[in-house]
Amino acid sequence: MRVCDLTTLFIDQGEGGVNTYLKEKAAYFERHRPDVKHVVVVPTARNVESQLGPSKLYGIASPRYFRNPQHRLLLNNRAIVRILRHERPDVVEFDGSSLLGRVAARALRDRRPAIVAFYHVHLATFFARKAGSPFGRMAAAFSENIAWRYTRHCLEPCDRIVVSSLDILRRLQDSKLGELVHIPLGVNTDLFRPGDNDNDNGNGGANGNPVNVLYVGRLSKEKDLPVLFSAFERLAPSGRFRLRVVGDGPLRQHVEDFASHNQNVEYVGLCPYGENLARLYREADVVAIPSPAETFGLTILEALASGVPVVGVRQGGPARLLKPELGALAEPGDPADFAAKINQVAQRPAERKSYRQEILREYSWKKTFDRLSTLYEELV
Repeated sequence: MRVCDLTTLFIDQGEGGVNTYLKEKAAYFERHRPDVKHVVVVPTARNVESQLGPSKLYGIASPRYFRNPQHRLLLNNRAIVRILRHERPDVVEFDGSSLLGRVAARALRDRRPAIVAFYHVHLATFFARKAGSPFGRMAAAFSENIAWRYTRHCLEPCDRIVVSSLDILRRLQDSKLGELVHIPLGVNTDLFRPGDNDNDNGNGGANGNPVNVLYVGRLSKEKDLPVLFSAFERLAPSGRFRLRVVGDGPLRQHVEDFASHNQNVEYVGLCPYGENLARLYREADVVAIPSPAETFGLTILEALASGVPVVGVRQGGPARLLKPELGALAEPGDPADFAAKINQVAQRPAERKSYRQEILREYSWKKTFDRLSTLYEELV
């Protein structure tokens, strides 16, 4: 079986959820499905042919997205078509927020591979936030309607739409966009794990030590970092809390400025997927995820696998992933509630083993890709 991943969400020379997904998928095929030929087509600074682990990677020179320079837009349809016709995949998986599925269907119409969308981004979320005026609400409703129309157009050629979050699955079922399949994402539990002794882990504020709050993710508008920073300012006067921010993006300067004016805030910068990132998780006492736009929440799984509770918001993927015993959910866009939930979780006794056991029972990359491989075979 020949499988092609075609996505514009890959971050060239950076880190992100789709980067992690593709790396783990390539590793899965190498370990468990050597019969699968896997290729990846992504936007890069210049045209390249290289490897993503064991899988072949085609990088197509692509312009930066003006609102988020970390991201590039995969727009060179001629190059995409040439690669697809050369590789002749049996399955093409694309990110469901792009027109790449339509490009693949046209390019390969003579042999019509299975077209699968993985719904990594729910565009309508970005336009459905509360607005402060009647005009703002009208504009948001209009934009949301356009987003739904665009999404339906993107997904029209799909044989299946894979959704990782039950919350997003419910919304898409209501919209009748196509045949949906629920496949949760996973986590590398060998990499993300508690430390072997207490000195390797966060201390939970015990014995007068500070409570270490960790944010890992893209530094961009949709992540609602102002909510996190405002919440931290409410917690800071107690002197008990420290905030560590890991990531990169268009709001980097804002993050650096905030850290420079707060002695209890550390900006780490970009940390590649690997052991150093896993160590940062282990050293945390609470992981904070203020974004209401998470379709799933890989950061939640990485935190819990590391034995760290999570504070998220009651919208999107976190609303279903975060059971009460694993952390807490705040109201979206409410810094006071977010601060209260961080404080609440920080006062609980650390239950690192129980957090991890929940993840071991429910989530692993092998389970994710076993299910996805079965779907591919059914379609082929």
